[in-house]
Amino acid sequence: IGQVANPDQDETNLAETGQVANEDSMAGQWSDDGQDAAVLANVPELVTIDSVTTIMLATPDSVLVLGQAAGGQTITVDVDTEAPHVAISCGTGAGKSSLIRSLVAQALRNGTDVCVIDPKRVSQLWVRGIPGVRAYARTREEIYDLLLQLGAELETRYESIERGGTGGRRMFLFVEESNLVNLALNEHWLSNKPADGPKRSPARDALGKLLFAGREAKIHVVSVF
Repeated sequence: IGQVANPDQDETNLAETGQVANEDSMAGQWSDDGQDAAVLANVPELVTIDSVTTIMLATPDSVLVLGQAAGGQTITVDVDTEAPHVAISCGTGAGKSSLIRSLVAQALRNGTDVCVIDPKRVSQLWVRGIPGVRAYARTREEIYDLLLQLGAELETRYESIERGGTGGRRMFLFVEESNLVNLALNEHWLSNKPADGPKRSPARDALGKLLFAGREAKIHVVSVF
């Protein structure tokens, strides 16, 4: 899938993005290794903001534009009608940070709350202080605390739904380098685990609950690794 370019850059790498999609809507024949020449030959090398702006402006707050596929087909994901969470796999240098910048900007433009986990600490510095960004976690301690807070909020939202409420505002949690996040949480717990504490970090358990939460809670995890 061709990645949506960073508007501040003239060009970007082709994002080798893995997405759960409806294969019937995609052109070409798919092979197990994902390298079918008939498909890749028509994937745009660069997707400009101008080429997808109309679609971005027309989508509801549950939809994120991921990029373009063969023939210029725009690829989106709807966290209300499709999966409530998204996992995107990109190779080194494929443009993970640029992709997250695009997705965060879309979510903020749509008026949703945003939390960002950036274990590399410098990839998403631009979100600091922006209205709508509830949290920007970079250090092990910040990531640990944020996930515990979101885990508790998830429980509060379900309690609200059980009482007939809406649960709360839609929120996207964008996680860059998920594997590095797990490593950071393990290191944090190894250094801070009480003598009688559980073997596994409570923050990892909270993240697991968020990932298994249904769309009713309106907390959506977008994980890039």
